[in-house]
Amino acid sequence: MSNSSSNTRTPSGLSLLFNLDLRPPNAYTATTQPSNHTPASSYSSTSPDNSIDEWPLFFSTTENLSRTVSSSSYFDNQSTYEVILDDGTRQRRTVSLSTVQPDLHFYHSNMHSHARSIETSPFIENRRLLEDDDKSMMHDTPNSITSFFSLTMQQKMILKCSLAYSIGSLFTFAPYLNSLCGPHVASHLAATVTVFFNPAKTVGGMIEAAGLAWIYTLAALGLSLGSMCTTDLFLEHQMPWIAYTISLGFWLSGSIFTISYIKVKYNKPSVLAASGLACIILIIVIVRQGSGNEAEFNLDIIVETFVIVAIGSLISFAVCVLVWPMTASKKLKTNIDTSLSSIRILLKLLTKTFLLDDDLPEFTANATLENAFKAHRTSFTTLRPVLKEAQLEFYDLEMMRHGQGYVRIVESLERLAQHMNGLKSSCGLQMEFMQTPKPTHYGTMQTSSLDKQLNIKAGPQRKRMEFELKREKQDPVFGQGKEDEAFVQFIHSVRSPMKSLAYTCKQTILHLQAYFMQQPTESRSSFYLLRQNLTSAIDLFEVSQNQALLRFYKKRFSRQVDINRLHTLFMTQKDVPMDDIYLVYFFAFCLLELAKELLILLECVQYIFEDMQEWNQKRSLSRWIHSLFGKNQDAYPFNKRKTTKDTPFIPNNRNTLDTLHTPVPKTRIRRVLVRLWDFLSQFGTYRVKYAVKSTVIAVLISVLAFIPATRPYFTSFKMEWTLITAMAVMSPTVGATNMGAALRVLATIVGCLSATIIYTLFKEHTAILWLITWIVSVFSFWMILNHKHGRFGFFGLLAYNLIVLYKYNHRMDDAIRVVELSWTRCVAVSLGVLIGLIVTTYVWPYEARTQVRKELSDFLLRLSWLYQQLVSIYSEDDSHETYMTSPNTLSLLVEPNQLRGQELQTRELSLQIELFELQSLLAHAANEPRLKGPFPVKAYRDMMTCCQNILDKFLTIRVVILKDAWAVYVRRSLMAPAAKEFMEMSGHVLLYFYLLASALQLKTPLPPYLPPAEKARQQLMQRLQNMPPLIDDANVLTLPDEKRDECYMIYYAYVILMESIIRELDMLGTQMKELFGALVPDEQWARCFGQSPV
Repeated sequence: MSNSSSNTRTPSGLSLLFNLDLRPPNAYTATTQPSNHTPASSYSSTSPDNSIDEWPLFFSTTENLSRTVSSSSYFDNQSTYEVILDDGTRQRRTVSLSTVQPDLHFYHSNMHSHARSIETSPFIENRRLLEDDDKSMMHDTPNSITSFFSLTMQQKMILKCSLAYSIGSLFTFAPYLNSLCGPHVASHLAATVTVFFNPAKTVGGMIEAAGLAWIYTLAALGLSLGSMCTTDLFLEHQMPWIAYTISLGFWLSGSIFTISYIKVKYNKPSVLAASGLACIILIIVIVRQGSGNEAEFNLDIIVETFVIVAIGSLISFAVCVLVWPMTASKKLKTNIDTSLSSIRILLKLLTKTFLLDDDLPEFTANATLENAFKAHRTSFTTLRPVLKEAQLEFYDLEMMRHGQGYVRIVESLERLAQHMNGLKSSCGLQMEFMQTPKPTHYGTMQTSSLDKQLNIKAGPQRKRMEFELKREKQDPVFGQGKEDEAFVQFIHSVRSPMKSLAYTCKQTILHLQAYFMQQPTESRSSFYLLRQNLTSAIDLFEVSQNQALLRFYKKRFSRQVDINRLHTLFMTQKDVPMDDIYLVYFFAFCLLELAKELLILLECVQYIFEDMQEWNQKRSLSRWIHSLFGKNQDAYPFNKRKTTKDTPFIPNNRNTLDTLHTPVPKTRIRRVLVRLWDFLSQFGTYRVKYAVKSTVIAVLISVLAFIPATRPYFTSFKMEWTLITAMAVMSPTVGATNMGAALRVLATIVGCLSATIIYTLFKEHTAILWLITWIVSVFSFWMILNHKHGRFGFFGLLAYNLIVLYKYNHRMDDAIRVVELSWTRCVAVSLGVLIGLIVTTYVWPYEARTQVRKELSDFLLRLSWLYQQLVSIYSEDDSHETYMTSPNTLSLLVEPNQLRGQELQTRELSLQIELFELQSLLAHAANEPRLKGPFPVKAYRDMMTCCQNILDKFLTIRVVILKDAWAVYVRRSLMAPAAKEFMEMSGHVLLYFYLLASALQLKTPLPPYLPPAEKARQQLMQRLQNMPPLIDDANVLTLPDEKRDECYMIYYAYVILMESIIRELDMLGTQMKELFGALVPDEQWARCFGQSPV
């Protein structure tokens, strides 16, 4: 695949991006022909005219190729350009991101259908846009005959849960199975356990849930045993009050406090289910059975409780493993495939969006973009939990050998998701520039150019832009004075290289999906060829975009341009819209970073699959046992990340040490007192307050069972149900408690009513009653698994289970009537809900709406802290790096940059998780009623969107400033001489963050004049444009053209990122003025100084 010209060509900019190595360690240059390469004599040298889907595959050798841009009009959807094909060859062909290269395996059978020309309407054309991507997400599509009888995965999970519940209910309906439960504990508890631990989990998830269930169960039984022992001991000595005090004050209160604290701290479904089960056991044994006057210690209660819980958990575990098992490792691969599919769809749509492709009629893909991002975010947030579940499947050889490798894959996918956010930001910025004019505020500098208001969502404006591009081709003198025409000319110049690289990235993702979904071997390319193709595509893109930029400049100004002065001319040109040019370079930068991250992902995937292929060829029982019980520390050869000690940052810290308010303790006594104060201050957190509230309520309700005067009422009204309900309905936030309370009451009424009717009609027909119980469980589990209010089904099934199964178990006792039992259940649950609501609302209330505001303030301060860390890196003293220009000396920057990148990435990930938690907290705020009106959920959601955009841009800044080109060339030649302007801009940005965070804390009106960060940025831009060009640097002049171009690409990316960050801060300031008001309205403030109001 090499030729004479390629041997003499200078290295591309890819080498600088990977620390001046000629190739990254995971991208190899081909020295031999691929195994499936066809001689050049068998191919035609001409390429057909139609789209990829409509021609046979023609290839040509690289010797006959030249990099030429298509002269087709902008109305042509596809671009004729040199692209990297799947077999590693380069060919000048039509590139369409809406289509994929046809599989050679299916070519001959589909040749005639591909040769037809199809006339499509705009609707069909828009549907075709996503057709190939949507199909990839459906792997086992049944045909029309069998589709009616096949079951989806959701239906299988519902049937699994109902099967486990019906088996558990047999221990009530079947006499023999019922006799195994014993006479002291109600047998319906076995079915209750299957509801708490439903088998609609992966095997790894069930292992985690069952492990936690047994830990909590054994702990609860141990505490119950200790309570029974102490109670029996003191009752023998005729000291009942001491016995009851110890049971309530130590055993019950200590266990409830611990369970409540752990529940709110971890807040995981498996922890919540295990906590609920432990509370049921504790209340049954300690409260219900331990409050009598029996002097004999009865161990049967504890043994039977243990047996029933064991039966229920074993049923759920067996059904999970044996019936339609869903392993976490397989689900992880499916989620990875889904994540790759969403990345592929978004890459295609965002590239089309940025390049203004005409096959998105009326730009209706905007809604598609939004839906694709939602699916992308969902798959992104589920990867790590499924990975943890997969690592618990100890029997899975692949996961045991390559658990660390899959961690690297998930981390790489997370970075890809962040790069997709960068692409989205660049597209959004373009749409913002074209959607809204640039107003001239009195806080910003005057500019000579104004952007036209073009709404790309509207059909007429979009058609006008397409018409301008088409006219540009037909009329050589058209478009020499208008900025919007210059912008579309520039996009037309760079669109083909971008589409070529995006096409190769898309094909690479398709082949990765084929590996994860274990598709046939003939549909997959080798990892060696995939890396070679992607590396060549990056190389080609870096060369081509520089040439495209030069062609655009020559075409626009009709004169020869020295390539060494190209970027200098752009920075000083007055009639070229530089903001738009920056956007194109920003998009190109993000696209390159995404392609390089794909190379890292390829390396991780390659090692896992090639190692497992070799392992499977040598599979033996002894090797499997060795892998199961041995250590596989060397299975993943890549170096583990070095960890650094992270400096903790406490936002809104009112007790900063080494201040006059909180001096550093200098004596031993003062140090002990400060540590004591620090320990006691932890009791003021909402977790401890929640645990204390839960403990006090549990003790106050349980004491009624130990007082002789109130014990009959406690027993007759089943107040243990009230206690269990109060523990279950209480949530840390008021909003979550309100929603849970409403669902609990309604679900209990519906469940009790249906249970009363069903039992009354079919109490004499056990088989029919069991069958109807199974049908009820099917509907309940459907709601639990698929509805947003799944707790309604959960509470309803628990109420039905308690009435029907409990009454059937006591059917010989005429004193227990089903109607009275249902009424008692409704009253007890309603009383527990009422108690939980009152305590949550009025005792140490933890209001979601208040916490959203305070935690959003903390989040802004953490963002400012992250920005300060970025500033400290890109503005640090570089005197020791002045002469570090050779590859050997530049290699010294690799390890420090890796450590810095790991630190910053860890902080970014923690901020991302914190933002997700904030969004969940905001959902609870809507459920908290206020007398002064509804909570402004939309305003806070918009502010969180701004915070998300800022966080995404900080990620891209981190990638920019850790480049060697930044450290060696850009920082020394551009940043250091403008240090004063950089300090002004950075100071204004930090002040902006602090002011907005303080406004959220205080809820007071904002000042009329916010920090002029945009004015400082424009002053910095003027300073940079007046400086000597970067290209005059002697070290830079020795670089190849592509590396020189990368220095400016990094500079352009930083410029547009800072502008967009300041814009997001301005939006936050405007939203907070709408929330809290302003001391002086903007119009009045402007008139005070003779300025026209905006």
